[in-house]
Amino acid sequence: MSDRQHYVDKMKLKLEQYSNDIEALEIKAKSANLDVKDDYHKKIVKLKQHRDDAKVKLDELLASTDSKWQEVKNGFESVWEKMSHSISSAKEKFTDKEHS
Repeated sequence: MSDRQHYVDKMKLKLEQYSNDIEALEIKAKSANLDVKDDYHKKIVKLKQHRDDAKVKLDELLASTDSKWQEVKNGFESVWEKMSHSISSAKEKFTDKEHS
């Protein structure tokens, strides 16, 4: 398996985990207090947008030529970094709200 294919497969698994994390937040949102539900919903919408952006970048990565692969990979890494920060922030925020 090429390094490129290995990287793509790894990122697909990460996107799947990210989607699972979003689903877990959606489940928590359903049982959250009304004052927190709106926050959950807004954050989940943003998380889904980040995920969709990453899927687009991954598709670009798959379609890129060998000469453009590294450039597209760097773009994906940038999107991934934002996603990781967003999901961590959301988990932390809503965990704090549950305990307050």
